[in-house]
Amino acid sequence: MINETEIDRCMNSIKGLGKFKTFFPRERLNELDQAIEWFEAEGVVRIEDVLSKGEWNKFIKQTTRSGILIVENHPSNWAMPSRISLVRYNTYLMQASQQASAYRNGHFQYKRKIENYKKRE
Repeated sequence: MINETEIDRCMNSIKGLGKFKTFFPRERLNELDQAIEWFEAEGVVRIEDVLSKGEWNKFIKQTTRSGILIVENHPSNWAMPSRISLVRYNTYLMQASQQASAYRNGHFQYKRKIENYKKRE
């Protein structure tokens, strides 16, 4: 279960980076081209899908300006020009973190007073 307020808070902090648009290259053929055009115009792009190395290289070669790229994941051994700041945003980790927090709140007890418990025999 996704805690909408937590995702909204995270998205609002991403929106603070500037005017950006989210693109889904796996859904439509020209989405990566549109992401490149948006990056060149606005300087901030969010790519929701995991990019292949070829797609990544295309993005790097066809963009020239400095800006911010928001992605799900980026292998550390892929080329990263200094003109691009990378922000990693992973929805699945956010969901898992929220679930772990909810489990902790329901199952772990802190600051218990041991004298309130009966002794086992």
